[in-house]
Amino acid sequence: MRGSLWLFLCALPLFPGSVAGNSLTQIPASLSATEGQRVEIRCQFSTSYSSFALDWYQERPGKQPLFLLGRYSCGSERKSDSVAPRFSAQLDTGAKSLTLSID
Repeated sequence: MRGSLWLFLCALPLFPGSVAGNSLTQIPASLSATEGQRVEIRCQFSTSYSSFALDWYQERPGKQPLFLLGRYSCGSERKSDSVAPRFSAQLDTGAKSLTLSID
């Protein structure tokens, strides 16, 4: 990944006061890869909401998180204009997981 340290964060937007019943775990918590290698990072989630959004952000040391892409329980996707086509996300509502793939 061009020698840069990248941290990918998966975020489940929560409504204030409605935190109970929602959790998110990124798997693996960290990883390293060589440039050109395919990478997959998965988030397992649980939520008490029937409608939800899951977003992936890139965070570099000393910088603010940068939105990459999001998937919604209805099946739609939102992607930042600055995100390369090699970034994609698959939402599996049955398994309650979101996988970020970087080809």
